[in-house]
Amino acid sequence: MEVEKPSKLISRILVSRSTVHLGESFQISVRTAGKKKSSIHVAINGTLGKEQYLQLTGKPGKRKIFVTAFADNKRCESREVVIEAIQRSDCDKFPEIEVSKGHHQNHDVVFRVSNGKEVAPDPGTRYLWDFGRGQKGVSAEPVLTHSFEDSLDPDSPYTTFHVMLTVVGRNETKITAARSFTMWNSYVVDKLRGLLKPKLTYEFRALRDQKMLTAAFTVHNVEDEPLEFDTQNLEYLRDDPEAVNPISRATKVDFVIIAKSANTYDCSILHADLPAGCFGYAVHLTGHTRSKKVVRASAYFEYCDNNRALRVIRDPKAIRVFNDLRNDSCCRRRIDSFTRVEVEEHLRRATNEISLDTIDLVRGVLDQRTLAMNGGRSGVEDFVGRECVPDEEPPVDGIVCQLTEEWAWVVVPGRIINAQKGDTILSPGGNSAIGGLLKQVTPPQMYSHNGIMTQNFYTIRHSTGSTAWLKDHLAGSFLGNKGTDGIEPDALKYLWPGTVDQSVEEAFNGSRFPDPEGRTDEYGQIKTYRIADFSAEPSINANAEFIDPLVVKPHPYDEALHPEVRTILHKVAEAAKSIRGHYRFFCYTDGHISDPAFGAAYRAPDRGPTWWASNTLPTVCASFVWAAMRAVKDPQVRLEGRNTFTVPGDLEDSDIQSGAQVDTQTVDGLYHYTAEERTTAANWLYKYFYDLAEANFPDWIPNWLAGDAPDDVANQVCNTFAFDWSGKDEAGNHAKDSDRWKEPGDGRAVSPNDIKNWDAPTHSDGNSNVFRGVYGHSEKVIYRPARIEWRRINRWVKTKAKSFAKGDVAYRGNAVAGALVKAGGKTTVTQLDGTFKLELPSGSYHIEAGKPISGLYAEGSSDATLLEGQTVDVRILLSDPPELFRQVVLRGTMHLKDEENWPDSNEYATRVMSPRFINIGPYGTHAELGWNEGMGGEVRAELYLNLDWIPGSSITVTWTLKLFEGTSEATDDLDGELSGSLSVAKDATQELPVKVKNTDEGDDDYVDLRLFISNNRAP
Repeated sequence: MEVEKPSKLISRILVSRSTVHLGESFQISVRTAGKKKSSIHVAINGTLGKEQYLQLTGKPGKRKIFVTAFADNKRCESREVVIEAIQRSDCDKFPEIEVSKGHHQNHDVVFRVSNGKEVAPDPGTRYLWDFGRGQKGVSAEPVLTHSFEDSLDPDSPYTTFHVMLTVVGRNETKITAARSFTMWNSYVVDKLRGLLKPKLTYEFRALRDQKMLTAAFTVHNVEDEPLEFDTQNLEYLRDDPEAVNPISRATKVDFVIIAKSANTYDCSILHADLPAGCFGYAVHLTGHTRSKKVVRASAYFEYCDNNRALRVIRDPKAIRVFNDLRNDSCCRRRIDSFTRVEVEEHLRRATNEISLDTIDLVRGVLDQRTLAMNGGRSGVEDFVGRECVPDEEPPVDGIVCQLTEEWAWVVVPGRIINAQKGDTILSPGGNSAIGGLLKQVTPPQMYSHNGIMTQNFYTIRHSTGSTAWLKDHLAGSFLGNKGTDGIEPDALKYLWPGTVDQSVEEAFNGSRFPDPEGRTDEYGQIKTYRIADFSAEPSINANAEFIDPLVVKPHPYDEALHPEVRTILHKVAEAAKSIRGHYRFFCYTDGHISDPAFGAAYRAPDRGPTWWASNTLPTVCASFVWAAMRAVKDPQVRLEGRNTFTVPGDLEDSDIQSGAQVDTQTVDGLYHYTAEERTTAANWLYKYFYDLAEANFPDWIPNWLAGDAPDDVANQVCNTFAFDWSGKDEAGNHAKDSDRWKEPGDGRAVSPNDIKNWDAPTHSDGNSNVFRGVYGHSEKVIYRPARIEWRRINRWVKTKAKSFAKGDVAYRGNAVAGALVKAGGKTTVTQLDGTFKLELPSGSYHIEAGKPISGLYAEGSSDATLLEGQTVDVRILLSDPPELFRQVVLRGTMHLKDEENWPDSNEYATRVMSPRFINIGPYGTHAELGWNEGMGGEVRAELYLNLDWIPGSSITVTWTLKLFEGTSEATDDLDGELSGSLSVAKDATQELPVKVKNTDEGDDDYVDLRLFISNNRAP
């Protein structure tokens, strides 16, 4: 089918099929008009790419595919293509390909056939994947993970991939499918703005080596010219999340990475240079290329846990859950530290044994927002009895950190280590209406949500709307189905919850908020709604686009030059905490109504304390942050240019490149959106809500039993967006019955993407009450998730009479000279013979020692009780770092077939490998094992594995799979063999799918192996 008509941007649209079965793949190709076709971008259903393979699922019926073309000069054009989706017959089988984010690397993508059991129920099925650009994969199960890092177009901000799948059944029957997805390349997005942010790799823990804190990062240069860094700033990470992190003045460096190579930068500092009250530091490099591009790199190192943020778990139900997880027999090991992912997996496995209340309680422990920050204390008595970490230096004289007999579960909270109070977090456009809406402007915007950090690292505040709550406010009813008459106007106009606070752990994993009106569920319990609007990793939307989350902040170099900017951002964060707002769609038309000084007429009416929205300010996520900026008066903040209104000359070239524009009516910090692009966006929004209603989308509404109900909902939402009109006007006309939204006019608003355009800090222009610029820089979010650990507790105690710990430090039987020994905030270094002596107040201590040896940091410890005035002998044996010792876990299946000559007499068998655990590491670098299985009295398969530990803790696996067929399972008649090798990265899992056929006798005997190899830290 071809859709063709006169056009300014779209020449024609080619569709491979106008009628498709549900799940059947079809292709859409868009041809653009004009000579400069490369300057025209095309989105199909909101996903960029001129050619795409799609699959339709759900109910049969007519589907509208929304095609939009965008030009660099802000021109846009949209078309609709109608596809008839019909029900497939029982004989039709169409693999439905789901796309999701992998867990190990940013560019890993997981492909899964969601209806795999239906498409290929028999064992022995093979899945042949073609990822394009010569990259292919084979799996024995309907799932495969693939990395696209090396396949991204180095010159385009996004790359569209077409994934082809062939499902080969055991009788060699073949079924094909195809699916497209788009991966954004944030490196190129920045490069087009004249800024290079090369990939960095590093371990985030800084290690203590005598007087130094040692750390390093490696810079990977993909450019055809050198990267030349010449300036360094150090930022010190304070343990108080309300404090300003000190940033050093710039110092000169000379660090070059030649073209197409990598180089390592030494980030070590003197331990004495780390200010008191800091748990880590960051290194920021700035430089340039010979083609005048700016180059930036930042790495964040933690020397120890932030003790002021640790939380000891007290609730007995939560303690019981963690104890069960620690002793979980399925883990085959006893471990004392868990990630949130491991805890969630345990909760899923134990659903029948753990009550829902306990599950919610455990999640609440991990998400807790009220951090015990120990702030405001200054005297000895204020600290005595508080928890501390063994090598923590005393915050005041007269106390020391000593070991107790207490053991407890401790939460190390999740944190965004590169986000400070006042910085903004941008979350990629997901499956929401706003995510799709912002893809319709010119150029399409990648981000749909944002919030402002109200503490360093740990907490965030944002404005959001709950569609689940809106679902409970549908208007009208037909045969018991609400929603036949649109949505309650006030619920749509003043959308709940508006402004909320969450820990970053809650923001990334979701938390529940109670219904503000006290509505109850069928059990009489107050309803709760889950709020989860942020992503810590590159996220994927419904149309399979991968986008990195960002921190928007002042660059540390600028912050060092203008240190007052952080004080201003703290004021902005405090202003954000005081703003009570509801979520208002109209803010995407007129963002100025969020201004606390201007928007009084738009505030929700005051209906008293019983209505949650009374007197709240209209906000959306971006206008909320803008409103907090406007609320600061001493000094006033200018975001784009010098004046109250922004003029075109205030925009930098990079702003214009990203699509920013203003007119004479654009208030500072807002941007102008043309009537043309807003019409395109409104048409898409109408389609989105119409389809959502008509298709009985489960996250939206129940069955629609009235004819124009989808039209009512879509009209009402679009008129609310365009004109703030959600109910009846003065003439009695209702928004649900009007298509006035088709002419929405111009808009002046701010979106999450727009915040990236706000100016960098400059100066006050001689006016002490005006400060220009607060952000101007962005980095990928560096999220370090929460850990739960079983620890022996240390506490501050008053200093007592002096005692001594003396002894020696050894490694592999040899004395260690120059090892660092520390306890109670005191340190010393061993002598040439490995001995040491440490003076400490009497009490119990956890004494630690460590030293880099042959490129590894060997460490050890010993507990000792020092009696008053006495000397205690201590011996400390150093071991290699725990992460060097690996436990390889093997699990998998063998599918075997023995073909017989008589019809229907073929024999099949599936053999399962129970998990096998192999310990390997620097002391035993090699291991071998085999797995033999037979079936049918004639066929035998043999698998041989050689495991080799590689420095850096990866594991190389060399494998051989053999197939024997003869008169007995003990036959030596080898009829097929394959060999190969693969590498399993530290803390990763790799799949080994191999199929060996009988190649000697022409029979169809085979062994189909699916083996999963996990490279875990040894217990």
